[in-house]
Amino acid sequence: MGSITGLRKGAFTSIDNSGEIRLGNTLNSGTAGQALVSGGPNAPARWDIHTGTINPLTMGSNVSLLSGNPSFDGSIADTLNSVDTTYTAGNGIQISGSNNIQTKTDNQTIRDSGGGSGNQLEVIKVPNDLTFTGYATGTFNGSAPLTINLVNTEYTAGDGIVIGGTTIEANIDEDTIDFNAGTMEVQKVPNALSAGTNLSFSSGTTFDGSSARTINLNASLTSIDSITMTSTPSAGGTSLTGNNYPAAGYQTPMTYFNLLSSTNIVSPYFLHDVYDPLSADSDALTTIHTEIFSGNLKNSFTAQSTSCCIELLIYNFSITGNKYMYIQLGDNKLVEWSIGATADGGGVATGSRSTNRTMNYTDETDKLPVSQTWYLSGLSVGTSYTINPMARTSGTVNYIYAGGSFPACILRGYYLN
Repeated sequence: MGSITGLRKGAFTSIDNSGEIRLGNTLNSGTAGQALVSGGPNAPARWDIHTGTINPLTMGSNVSLLSGNPSFDGSIADTLNSVDTTYTAGNGIQISGSNNIQTKTDNQTIRDSGGGSGNQLEVIKVPNDLTFTGYATGTFNGSAPLTINLVNTEYTAGDGIVIGGTTIEANIDEDTIDFNAGTMEVQKVPNALSAGTNLSFSSGTTFDGSSARTINLNASLTSIDSITMTSTPSAGGTSLTGNNYPAAGYQTPMTYFNLLSSTNIVSPYFLHDVYDPLSADSDALTTIHTEIFSGNLKNSFTAQSTSCCIELLIYNFSITGNKYMYIQLGDNKLVEWSIGATADGGGVATGSRSTNRTMNYTDETDKLPVSQTWYLSGLSVGTSYTINPMARTSGTVNYIYAGGSFPACILRGYYLN
């Protein structure tokens, strides 16, 4: 191509060119993507790939290139996109439009238009009211200040009460009731009990509870031909009826007591149990204590004294000689009585000795009645106890018998006072 004419040198505000720009002696129009690079002073410009101080554009937060490159340096065409982030409102938050995030309040107990900068959150009131009744009145929920005043109440003294200033105390007669170190206590009853016919007090002639007295019977009965004693008197003690006996009840002590009537039965025993079957019954004893005759002589009693005696009459029949028979009392659970629990009828806390005793020794084949008496002490009056005779042998063959042609087996108890 020949030389290009028509070029002018000058300072132009713009250059309009719709065609190629050719450089150098060869009129090089460059390749796609090359830039016009200065050759420096007195050197021609050229088409070339630019190097030097041009830095790439790096993608920051929420911005990305369509190519996926982390930066843009102009070497290729690319598209710049912004990342779209969608926010979801959680509890207490609401979103208006696309970018207005604010708190969500009920505007009843809390609101977001409070004083200060930025419309601060503030409490309006509590959700429920506090209501005062009785001596204090008013309703409070925190929305407005409230002063609670206690209504002054004046008390009026009723029966048995006296008020002096701010002190309230019992109003007493100081005769039948008085104070003892600030505590009320009865001094006496308002009316006195006098001793009537055949009665007297250990001191004085009346009783009002202010001091201890003993009441005594003075006179004596003249004669009682017969007397009946009931076991469950209605007023405590034993009730008595009979010829020449005062109709009003026991009034005077007895000095003469006739038991000749055929209806009178007086037993020295509080317990009397007999086992006497029609046909002879026997127990073959072992070397372990076992209740005799299947527990037919098991008995319970309520102690009326602190000590008693228990007596057992039994028949021993030893087939071979040189045998010992041992006997003891068991409780309701067949535990030896002196170590058995009181709850099971035993006497663990009574202090009694063990009831396990040697009852008989046979030096040959022997048949004979034997007896054993136990002394039980330390009983608690009113407490129920259980006794169940138990027997064992030192070796076989050794028996006990009752009924038929043999003697009855008897268990009985009596008090010592």
